[in-house]
Amino acid sequence: LLELQQAIIRHIQRLPTNDHCADCNSQNDTTWLSINFGVVVCIECSGIHRDLGVHISRIQSLTLDNIGTSQLLLARYMTNQGFNDVMEAKLNAANKPNPSSSMDERYSFIRAKYLEKRFVLRTCTDEHELLSDLEHAVNNNNIYHLLQVFAEGVDLSAPLPSSEFEETALHLAVTRDMGTSLHIVDFLIQNMRSVDLNKPTSSLGSHGGSNSALHICAIHDKPECMKLLLRSGANPNQRNAQDKTPLNIAEERAHHTCEELLRHALSNQKTLFENINIDWNLSHDEGSTDFSDDETVIEDRNGCVTPERKQPSRPPSYTESPVNMRSRSSTCDSLKSNSYRQPMPPPPPPQSKKPLSAPSSVSNVGSLKKRVAPLPPANYGTLPSNHNHNRSPSDPNPNYHTLNHHKRSPSGDSSRGIHLAGAKLVIPPGEIPTLKSTNTEKSCTGSIQRPRGPPPPAPNT
Repeated sequence: LLELQQAIIRHIQRLPTNDHCADCNSQNDTTWLSINFGVVVCIECSGIHRDLGVHISRIQSLTLDNIGTSQLLLARYMTNQGFNDVMEAKLNAANKPNPSSSMDERYSFIRAKYLEKRFVLRTCTDEHELLSDLEHAVNNNNIYHLLQVFAEGVDLSAPLPSSEFEETALHLAVTRDMGTSLHIVDFLIQNMRSVDLNKPTSSLGSHGGSNSALHICAIHDKPECMKLLLRSGANPNQRNAQDKTPLNIAEERAHHTCEELLRHALSNQKTLFENINIDWNLSHDEGSTDFSDDETVIEDRNGCVTPERKQPSRPPSYTESPVNMRSRSSTCDSLKSNSYRQPMPPPPPPQSKKPLSAPSSVSNVGSLKKRVAPLPPANYGTLPSNHNHNRSPSDPNPNYHTLNHHKRSPSGDSSRGIHLAGAKLVIPPGEIPTLKSTNTEKSCTGSIQRPRGPPPPAPNT
């Protein structure tokens, strides 16, 4: 899980313009993340964000804090440039702080940008138009369109214009989420008042009516949305028009993951809400580990050009999906597995003198390169030997230590017709092998000869 977190953080830091502070363009320790906006700022500007309060900006360190993947969600889809295109649309570049600006200058600018939203371009004329654009942003999973209406002051908790049972943007986003729009849900949750997280639909609504966003999660089996809601303080004890809590609904529908999360919240714990299971769309070089759902970690994809990448992402709540889903592993992991399915180089030509029990030459990458070398002499290498070592004249041969300290010359390995070259000779006790030489002069050159016995005595006359 830690490896996944680091892979996401690396990806966030490599996004365009994220190496510069979103507020002053400084590159000095630009490792501070505004969790609820998904932008990266420098250490100087991060202090001013903290002064504004967590209801405006929630700051965490990408290097010092242990940040769960649920807190990295918005930053994965937002960039500093995209954020500033909305929040600084009317700003004169000369009026923006620079890395050498004083803290007072930074404070005035950051307050005007985030609290007063002074530099936002107004595109809507009234509240109804804002709500229509809000609904359009949710339906299209457009985070920057959502940021635009938020910056223009839309009421995120107001019923949407086309809603039949007073559904809000949060109700709509939770209902529509299929694993690819969780960042939309997260933006709404983090940038609306905590009391509005529990706002119910009308009492005439479907599934009993008066359902909060948590009820909708339990009805439609949306555990990842539920994690975000419970992490932000949504009430798990709230009852709908049928006097049912979200836990009652999860139990009735056998949505076991939602049931577990709700029981976790009712016991005043939050550890299960820190990490979410989604398709993170990471590029291949950011994570080569299989972040599968079975290990409560997330898949690692993005940027991997495969036919699978064109398929829509599956929802995290796959247990009741009628569609046959492919293997629950990352695309980059799939690339790794596919690499093993590529045609292997052809095996070396068979050698009649060499046994088949040499699998190490296949698994050893270095040995594959030796296949282009010419074949050894026909009488060489009758048994497996160390391919990485060539015997030098100074190497002792332990097989001949008992044979009057006799050592073979290097030239004898390939010139003799003896099947002992390069092999270990196993001799029964008390038996000495007979060595034949085809070239006496050649075999004696540079080698130790056996001492000759005295000639036989002359016959008696």
